[in-house]
Amino acid sequence: MPNANQRKTRPWALVVIALAVSLPFVLLYHVGQRSIINEVRQHAMGVAIATAAGLDVAHFERITGPEAIDTPAYRALQGFLDRISMANPDVKYLYTMRRSRSPLTPAWIVEYVVDQSPRDFNRDGIIDESEMSEPPGTRYDASRVPELLNGFYGPTADQHVTPDPPYPDLISGYAPVRNDQGEVIGIVGADITAKTIAAKMAALQVVIFLVWLVITSLLICVFLLYQSQRASYMRIAGLSHDLATRNDMLRAANQELARMNRRFEEDLRLAQRVQLGFLPSRFPRHDRVEFDQYYLTCDILGGDLYDVFEIDSDHVGLYIADVAGHGVGAALVSGLLKMAVSTIRQTSVGGTTSMLVDMTQPDQFLKSVNNVLVKEMPEGEFITLIYCVFDLLENRLLLASAGHPHPVLYRNEQRQAQWCQTRNGMALGLQADTQYPCVVYGMQAGDVILFYTDGLTEAMNAEREEFGEEHLLEIVNRFGASKAARLNEAIRAAVETHRAGCDVSDDFTLLAVDIR
Repeated sequence: MPNANQRKTRPWALVVIALAVSLPFVLLYHVGQRSIINEVRQHAMGVAIATAAGLDVAHFERITGPEAIDTPAYRALQGFLDRISMANPDVKYLYTMRRSRSPLTPAWIVEYVVDQSPRDFNRDGIIDESEMSEPPGTRYDASRVPELLNGFYGPTADQHVTPDPPYPDLISGYAPVRNDQGEVIGIVGADITAKTIAAKMAALQVVIFLVWLVITSLLICVFLLYQSQRASYMRIAGLSHDLATRNDMLRAANQELARMNRRFEEDLRLAQRVQLGFLPSRFPRHDRVEFDQYYLTCDILGGDLYDVFEIDSDHVGLYIADVAGHGVGAALVSGLLKMAVSTIRQTSVGGTTSMLVDMTQPDQFLKSVNNVLVKEMPEGEFITLIYCVFDLLENRLLLASAGHPHPVLYRNEQRQAQWCQTRNGMALGLQADTQYPCVVYGMQAGDVILFYTDGLTEAMNAEREEFGEEHLLEIVNRFGASKAARLNEAIRAAVETHRAGCDVSDDFTLLAVDIR
């Protein structure tokens, strides 16, 4: 039994333990407080960066003053800001600003461009002053907010909570908005209120207090019960071992995932080689017709397909097709089309006459291919295709189209390009027994006919303007008298100039035919 002195000192020992445990938690609270501030800063700055990256610069530059409020550009940007703000509950205000355009205005005066829509944050049924939306051109004095001005040079955020009447105290993050030339034309601001920060701090205090209470209680129990300490250590060791085991499993899973990704990329490359193998490696009858092609996919695999083949000594067949969409799915459907055409082109022992259809008749060919595809195509998929036959004996061109863009015919004698007015039937794979009317054109030496897929005319620039059919016809008029290869090169260069570096949004194929 302890003596009287020991009974007097034991409560003091417990007080010492409680004080010893409290000191690290006081430090932890201050560190956590700073961490929360940094977390809020990083969050506000991250939201500003993401918003600036997704912002439509073209819309932004169109907004010059209050008169722009009713324009589609302003509504589109305000809707974009509203969606970002709603997706980030901690962000109360989200807005865009630019430097004042007046040369006499001080450098710390900026102006609003697009502010988020008014919202009743306190839900009192009234839009207060702090809940209203600032119209374009409203000036703002940023002399007390140096980080806002720094936002024109790179992402940043307020170091501390700052007052900004009539708005509540807040921490703001900023990120520059750049145009296509990389020039800073404005900033995005994202505000998180001190009320939100205070809520996080209160939660931190509660958590730290509870943790302190738990740890203090545990240490007192350890002080009294040594066996409980040993059991706790054994449990912690078991958890550590379990965590290490799980980490090893996760590492192995990541390695397997990386291996599967490499295998998938290899498979895609193989599929690309197979798909390119579908395309003709050489063209027939160079004595009468000369071909030149260009094939571009926006992914590793594409949905465009074409082929040129000799039907007999007097006829050359050609088709060009465009599968809806692009990527792996479109590539698989294009492979299905290749097999369907191969089925139609099955030959007898003699070697030139089709067993299933007269290949010199485009209407029969398309009807047969369509009937094969209707049975095999996945639901919702379709293919546009144009098939033509060059009758070298009669100097004729026979055409039938299944929803494909009209080819362009350049008449060498008239020095004029025109559209081949094919009578389009329904796209392939949608309905069986569809009829495809055939049209016939006479051909002369020097004439050029250009086939293409709609990815060419729908190629867009940064302003979302399409290349267009009229632009294509103009180029054929200028270069139609040249060889097929020169014409294709001119079209490719014009499309690249129009796109001005914008990504290719769809596959496109060119196939030019020069009649000799």
